[in-house]
Amino acid sequence: MTRAWKSLRAPILILDLSALTFCDSSGIGELLQARHQGLNEGVRLILTGIQGNLARRLTLAGLIHVFEVFPSVSEALEAA
Repeated sequence: MTRAWKSLRAPILILDLSALTFCDSSGIGELLQARHQGLNEGVRLILTGIQGNLARRLTLAGLIHVFEVFPSVSEALEAA
């Protein structure tokens, strides 16, 4: 995440999580921290490709609606 923030040159950060096979509570914590940082810095954080383990955990924790989520990067880019 640090590299993503340092290289950011636009007010939008799209994270493609489609290759993610597992995410535990520390990973979700990182996503929440990124959301918080985005809000503080005026950066729109968009998550794409959420599936499997991560989708289940975010849904069970009631956090899926905290994030701006799109099925694919192309759909996120269209909305951005």
